[in-house]
Amino acid sequence: MSGDFSELGAVQNPTYTKLDGTKFSGEYKPSLTDLRVPRKPLHFPFWRALAKDSASILVYFVVDETGKVVSAHIANPTGKSFDESVLEGVKQWRYIPATIGGHPVKDIAGARVEFSD
Repeated sequence: MSGDFSELGAVQNPTYTKLDGTKFSGEYKPSLTDLRVPRKPLHFPFWRALAKDSASILVYFVVDETGKVVSAHIANPTGKSFDESVLEGVKQWRYIPATIGGHPVKDIAGARVEFSD
């Protein structure tokens, strides 16, 4: 596979319209983890640790134009305590925002979170 992802149907030069009606287009660059901001470890629920429970949770989230996670959704709910821990933790993560033509835009990202004893 080449590096341009055209085989996947990616949009080469998307157009983005802001809420105020301003439009711009250009090269899309996805949001990236901001390594300048250390991530706190996610909380492993105590009683789940005692029971030696484990979980693999897929979470999708929206990163706004400032790099902040503004909403998150668990794709495969596993149980209230794990899910709450992931949602709470993900909303503290920071990103370098996605851009289109050099303009920051909202983006959807995802991550798999593994809990094990």
